[in-house]
Amino acid sequence: MAFKHVSSAGRLLVSLSKDADRASSGKFITIYPRDESELLDVLTDLDQMIGGRPGPYILSDLRWNDGPLFIRYGAFELQTVIEGGTPVPAIRDRDTGKLVPDIRSTGFHVPPWVRVPLFVELQREHLTDARPNSLPEITGVLHHSNGGGVYVAQLDGRRVVLKEARPHAGWTPDNRDAIARLRDEEAALASLPADVSAPKVLGTYVAHGHRFLAMEYLEGESLATAVVARHPMTRADSSCDDYDAYRDWAIVTVSKLRSQLQALHDSGRTHGDLHPRNVLIDTAGRVSLIDFEMSMATNSSARAVIGVGGFVAPDDRSPAARDEYALACIELFMFVPLTPLLTLSAGKAEELVEYVSEAFRLPSHWADTILARFDLSHSKHSALGIEGGDDHGRPAEDGIVRGLLADATTCRQDRLWPGDPKQFSEAPFSLGSGALGIAAAIVATGTALPPDLRTWIENAILRHADAPLGLINGLAGTVWGGRVIGLRYEERFLARVSNSDWRALDSTLYSGLPGVALTLLACAEFDRSAAGLAADMAQVLQDRLARSPLPDRVATDHGGLLAGSSGTALLALRLYEYFGDDDYLRLAEKAFDIDLATLVETDDGAMHVNEGWRIVPYLGYGSAGIGAVIAQYLVHRPDFDRFGHTLHGITRAASVPFAALAGLTHGRAGLIYYLAELNRRGFGSATTDAAMVHHIRDLRLHALDGGAITRFAGNGLLRASCDLTTGAAGILAARQKRGDAGPLAFLSPLRAGGRAISPASSFDYARR
Repeated sequence: MAFKHVSSAGRLLVSLSKDADRASSGKFITIYPRDESELLDVLTDLDQMIGGRPGPYILSDLRWNDGPLFIRYGAFELQTVIEGGTPVPAIRDRDTGKLVPDIRSTGFHVPPWVRVPLFVELQREHLTDARPNSLPEITGVLHHSNGGGVYVAQLDGRRVVLKEARPHAGWTPDNRDAIARLRDEEAALASLPADVSAPKVLGTYVAHGHRFLAMEYLEGESLATAVVARHPMTRADSSCDDYDAYRDWAIVTVSKLRSQLQALHDSGRTHGDLHPRNVLIDTAGRVSLIDFEMSMATNSSARAVIGVGGFVAPDDRSPAARDEYALACIELFMFVPLTPLLTLSAGKAEELVEYVSEAFRLPSHWADTILARFDLSHSKHSALGIEGGDDHGRPAEDGIVRGLLADATTCRQDRLWPGDPKQFSEAPFSLGSGALGIAAAIVATGTALPPDLRTWIENAILRHADAPLGLINGLAGTVWGGRVIGLRYEERFLARVSNSDWRALDSTLYSGLPGVALTLLACAEFDRSAAGLAADMAQVLQDRLARSPLPDRVATDHGGLLAGSSGTALLALRLYEYFGDDDYLRLAEKAFDIDLATLVETDDGAMHVNEGWRIVPYLGYGSAGIGAVIAQYLVHRPDFDRFGHTLHGITRAASVPFAALAGLTHGRAGLIYYLAELNRRGFGSATTDAAMVHHIRDLRLHALDGGAITRFAGNGLLRASCDLTTGAAGILAARQKRGDAGPLAFLSPLRAGGRAISPASSFDYARR
């Protein structure tokens, strides 16, 4: 029988680790029986051989007897179908022959057209056990991980927290699975003195092999949430009094947290995983500690094995000293949440402390005190970034270019520059995460691209001729990036599109029809039929929009310019500029309606994309990208009654003083691009100019210390990144004065000022 298996013990352990994807955890060998008879044979025979051996429960599957065998209905090969404008795994409906979504949830699911074999149905009935009467009734979910979950539950009429541990899953490097860590947490909580504010243990339970710990429910919110809600740098209209009030609150809160930590250490225990999400603060200002999985004795010689980036000491300190370091990081985080940079840049602690001292008018001794608490004198840091900048303290452009040229590694084939880990799942030449976006950003500054880098890119494009068609992730990007660095790929791209099933592409600018159609318009100077094909793609997008409901939120990174309907609006504007047909402006309006429904307005008038758990102002997936396209639309049709308030709200969101990241899609660089775009379209002001200058100046906060060259931390702040979407290349591109040059030329009108290129022509959607 056909089968596949995890290729090494190391990869298997990664799939079972605490932070691994819980949907695939426990999958070691997958067997593909040809029919129901063979399925029963392999289940029966293997069950006799290995049945009952310990292993984690595969959450998406049905367990056979006592495991470790599990059953799932799904596709043998990876296929995708467009669902909500994006590709999802698919299986073929045996009744209709059409591809439909392959539902991969944390429960056993069988499509409606499938006749479940009797032996499988009997197994499902046998395993569907009701919740044990003694187990608290779960009423809500707080968190899921590969190790289990954290829930809100009811126990004897009171609200409690119920923590679940899965056996043989959620392993940490100290060789403990989730159950072992939950037992240790229970023991730690039971040993705490009364003056340590932490959840009290209320009971333990075992259900279906999982262990549950019921704990006291503590009112309040995490310190991380409280910081975001209160921080004056998250608003564009904060006054000096707002900064002073926040400073006083932060100092008092840290003092209370320090008292709690001292009481914990006096009891002989440490926390072991101290960070803002493991600190609760209630409406009365009471501070409590939660999550004692990694707690150990103060006199333990054990090393730290896990921790949250930005709160883990960079050297081998004692357990109590590790807590103290984490507390100092929390104190700095409350003023400027960039603490992961401390382990990337030797001088970043001093730089951030100086910045905070000035911005919040802290006492002169505060800086010396907190730097002493970091005690970084003997730590080993990376030295990755920049020393100095221009006259305004901004990272100098030539230093960024020097850094990019220094970091190119032509000896590798999988990537030319270090960037976001996403680069390893996309074409290595791609515009967004790959080499073309970086090379184009370098050349757009007037710097010649070294021949060996150009050759590497040419060879990568040849090696990956079967790459996806997408703009940011594939072959469409070769047209835009290639033009900047002197390579022409229009004919090759047109040939691939004409021989493809382009209707199967998704609806995103990132990888789908809008980006491909934009590129076809750019190719129309070589082949005028390309414009007609772009119009055909617009018709498909319009049909999809007509079937799309108005959402009130989007999933993470599923909205805005790169993943929302604003990509369709951008295409519609380019088609209007090419054909002069007002129907394309109406298509843009319909696309805006979809994306505007996902915006939420905060009490200061700022508008962000609503992802449910966070709100996003940035260019790639937030409101700034939507606003950039609206600004271009208003040049053609100045409908300020309809869009003026929205554009103003998006501009307020883009003008807030702080951004956690520097990059183009999720950070300051994207806000800089948006504010510059307002100027290019005639909607700038002294206020937007001041906000742009502020963002450019504060790029220094994200720069990493490395002498004459400049690097920037990418998404997650865990490593330097060079790429266009998350790293230094995006910062170069955002700072270019012209929007129609460089790697972001696809965002600009066909002609400056947005005038139509050709006379208006009739466009019959029905005929198309």
